[in-house]
Amino acid sequence: MGQLAVFTPDRLTAHERFRRVTQALSRQDVTTAAQLQAATPQLAWVGPDQAFTERLRVAGEMTRTFAADLSVVVTKVAMLMAFEQTLRDFDAVLQNEMAFAWQLGWEAAGGARDVDLSPHQGKLTQLQAACQIPPTFPASIEDVRTICASLWQAWTDFTRAAWRLKPEEPIRAWGPANAEELLAAVRTNTSAPDPAQVATYRAPYDLTWRNTVAAIAARMGGND
Repeated sequence: MGQLAVFTPDRLTAHERFRRVTQALSRQDVTTAAQLQAATPQLAWVGPDQAFTERLRVAGEMTRTFAADLSVVVTKVAMLMAFEQTLRDFDAVLQNEMAFAWQLGWEAAGGARDVDLSPHQGKLTQLQAACQIPPTFPASIEDVRTICASLWQAWTDFTRAAWRLKPEEPIRAWGPANAEELLAAVRTNTSAPDPAQVATYRAPYDLTWRNTVAAIAARMGGND
């Protein structure tokens, strides 16, 4: 015969309670989150379950820090793309104006309008090439997009391994007001993450969480 598992909010482990509260907050389900926190086991001489409350506090700080880092990278990509487009628009206008100025200069020097200018076109081409804005921004934009992808991959790997949460759930729970815009920017980023960058970005998350769990265990005599 199978056994029926009954969910009771007051029998959850600290880790499971943390996971469920975070998921509820990510769904904007304040009622469920409040019920879970209200049912947190109490210690008469301490207060709310330290293992749970400390997890929640540190996770909130880590998420806000990550969201701030991600926001900087996303903003940088947007600014570089906007600047690149501005330069392209300016370059297009500049090239047309130079060709027009060449024609006016020829006529002002006494050249006839019906004269074939193709033999002199090489000089104009050289001048336009010298004034053309070099395509330096695409590589810079791709570098920042790779950073964005690597940062998100590191966060994804960490949240799934340490918290057993989808990476967007903590962002929606504790992130800034523009959390959905940040997530949209991540989803539309087509660049691949760099494994070395992913490892570098993830290391502080793993270290912070290991230290948090170890500190909780030490304060509670090894019983988390």
